[in-house]
Amino acid sequence: MCTWASLDEAAELHEHLGGLFGTGGVLYFDWVISAAVLVLAAAVALWPWLRELPRATRRRMMTAGFVYVGGALLMELPLGWWTERAGPDSLGYALIDWVEETLELCGASLMLLGLLAHLAQQAPAGEAASGAGGAGASP
Repeated sequence: MCTWASLDEAAELHEHLGGLFGTGGVLYFDWVISAAVLVLAAAVALWPWLRELPRATRRRMMTAGFVYVGGALLMELPLGWWTERAGPDSLGYALIDWVEETLELCGASLMLLGLLAHLAQQAPAGEAASGAGGAGASP
């Protein structure tokens, strides 16, 4: 999933899914309809895995996911509304887009921090502090 999100961000694949439904207003970018179905399916598929994680890790991963999806999907709604009324070449568009991209980056960063915290908790005592074979290890 992370690979797909990265590829989509780089190549803007989701932009090519627009125009399927011919909607307007907050659904001006109608690819969000398809994306919402995919996000829901991913959430259902990942739930058993998430449920097995330690509580703190599960909370971190879910928070990261909500922040990322909030930016990637939910912020497209006001952006679509604005774009339909004022176009993409305006300060309002730039600000809404900035919030969207910032939430995506924050969500990805939170996911990485959550993963690192989980790995640190799982490492045997001493390895997390010095790193196995890292700079702190003796020859």
